[in-house]
Amino acid sequence: MPSETQKFAIGDRVTKTKGSSWTGRVVGVYSTGLTPEGYAVESETEKGSVQIYPASALAASPSP
Repeated sequence: MPSETQKFAIGDRVTKTKGSSWTGRVVGVYSTGLTPEGYAVESETEKGSVQIYPASALAASPSP
């Protein structure tokens, strides 16, 4: 379950909403001056491959 201030929790399945396709599980959370809430997402098709995205670029994705 995400915290009160986070959109997603570790283990949540998410999909990138614009541009290239990326669906996977949240494996980490980060914050920078430009990205107050971001997530590291491990691809479900390319195990071990991780991309980072701001929360605004992701949407919850139901399990297949």
